[in-house]
Amino acid sequence: MCGKGSGCREGDEDIALSSELHEVRCCKDEYAPGFEVNRCGNVWAASDLDGCHSQKTYAEADTICQEYNSRLCTQDEISDKCTKGSGCSFDTALIWSSTQVFAESEYYVVCGKADGCSEGNEDVALASDLHEVRCCKDEYAPGFDINRCGDVWAASELGGCHRDQTFAEAEGICQEHDSRLCTKNEISDKCTKGAGCSFDSMLIWSSTQVTPTTPPTTSPTDFPTALPTALPTAPPTAPPTGPQPEYYVVCGKGQWCPEGDEDAALASELHEVRCCKDEYAPGFELNTCENVWAASDLGGCNSDQTYAEAEGICQDYNSRLCTKNEISEKCTKASGCGFDNSLIWSSTPVEYYVVCGKGGGCLEGNERVVVSSDLHEVRCCKDEYAFGFETNTCENVWSASELGGCHSDQTYAEATETCHEYNSRLCTKVEISDQCTRGSGCGFDGSLIWSSTPVEYD
Repeated sequence: MCGKGSGCREGDEDIALSSELHEVRCCKDEYAPGFEVNRCGNVWAASDLDGCHSQKTYAEADTICQEYNSRLCTQDEISDKCTKGSGCSFDTALIWSSTQVFAESEYYVVCGKADGCSEGNEDVALASDLHEVRCCKDEYAPGFDINRCGDVWAASELGGCHRDQTFAEAEGICQEHDSRLCTKNEISDKCTKGAGCSFDSMLIWSSTQVTPTTPPTTSPTDFPTALPTALPTAPPTAPPTGPQPEYYVVCGKGQWCPEGDEDAALASELHEVRCCKDEYAPGFELNTCENVWAASDLGGCNSDQTYAEAEGICQDYNSRLCTKNEISEKCTKASGCGFDNSLIWSSTPVEYYVVCGKGGGCLEGNERVVVSSDLHEVRCCKDEYAFGFETNTCENVWSASELGGCHSDQTYAEATETCHEYNSRLCTKVEISDQCTRGSGCGFDGSLIWSSTPVEYD
């Protein structure tokens, strides 16, 4: 609403999404210090409440007024000029009203890989907007093979890939496959990353509705109340067992792909396939690097394949998956199928350093290189003090092991999640080897513990 009732350059009023940014004026039904403007009956208005508040979302504006035992002014109060002249030079600006337009709902859309999307990490979308679809289940089912987080299995390719769908269409697609839209938290916690259709770099629908009267919370919205899944008529396929290894997926042209130059992918994720040979063979025509011949069109183009499927395809053609270095050094660039802009499987496993908890002198050695599916102990670090993080032997490094208990025999992903739950991070290789974490509990000084430091390949 125009702060002076009418005559603003942006118009007299407009409809705004709750995530938009506008100025804030507050109203009370009785006088209070600071609320000096009283142009209309029982309406006292103010703008300067320990400062002027501009460029706020609806939730922020609502909270500001509540902090001063007041409320946002109504559409009628502002248009009737009850708030005109109440400070901060907001008379010519559009300011928030408390009057809700009963229009379509808003939901969060979230970057498929959680962060690093060109459109941002998340946004608010009207239910009629068009976005990509990923679905989640609380238990394993065939096709729902991505399981990065507890009881969350994710999939994108459900009778095909589903792009440019409204919220209702997206919800219907998931229900047709006895599943649900994933929550905002599940997507932002990377539970759905790598679930196919190349949606990692796109904003995908979440089931989490934007509540205009309160700020967004970290709690997920309730799951859609669809009819329960019918009992299977045959024994279900068993889910993948045990921790999954990770491999590098690399930009087909070496760098500058929309999804980034490279990433770590679970073996069950879906990516494109290119194969390499150490000598020429028909079909392997591209040879831009010494002793590396590359091809993509092998009995057709092979997209959205798991690591095992990709490896099998290359073996069928007496070849192998290309290494991380071969792809990043552009040895496979332009080898067909339009995969230059996609992340393609490499044969290179993702490996990290595990380091002796006391810096050196462990029975297993001072450090070792392991794959991400190995099991090791967990210590976490923070850059500033927090309760529970008491060990501080190196500048700006506080460490802890006992965080809701001791955490042993965890994969890299589990270790990372443990630290994330306590607003911390895995310690670096240097921090552990420099004895910054020594003596931080759980008897882990004599064990090899996870570091956040990946092995760099020359």
